[in-house]
Amino acid sequence: MRENRQAAGINVTGGTGIEASVESSRFHDNAVGVYTENAQATVRGCIAGGGQYEGYMAGLGSRMVAEECVATNNATGFVSYGGAILTLVRCDSTSNAKGLGAYFFSTIYVSDSTIAANDLGVYKEGGSFVSSRGNNTLRGNTTDGVFNGSFSGQ
Repeated sequence: MRENRQAAGINVTGGTGIEASVESSRFHDNAVGVYTENAQATVRGCIAGGGQYEGYMAGLGSRMVAEECVATNNATGFVSYGGAILTLVRCDSTSNAKGLGAYFFSTIYVSDSTIAANDLGVYKEGGSFVSSRGNNTLRGNTTDGVFNGSFSGQ
């Protein structure tokens, strides 16, 4: 378990060729649980809870794949920002202020995931997209929000 109230639990930054794989980890009481910027990360089987800001954040120019991850009791569960691409597969975002947030021309792809019991389920702004494969649960939030795109399996 990683607890760091002033910074990210895991911070993956750098540039071309920077990649990380994070598995079976818990991030509690961090400013951000897992953060990427200008890098790539694959996160599997992790829990990010009690974060001051985001549970998982794909920041400026990054790509993150989260598989079977949980975000709970954060300001926002999963965030994509600044042209980043975030892919969620079998993830849960519950009991956050916002379940998913896409900002400033970024994209979130969501498949087989649950966004529930948040104040706001799905939020997007600034030319961003939150796309659903159509097999997600988006309900039980104070305000659910909506996906603004879809994609199909190959």
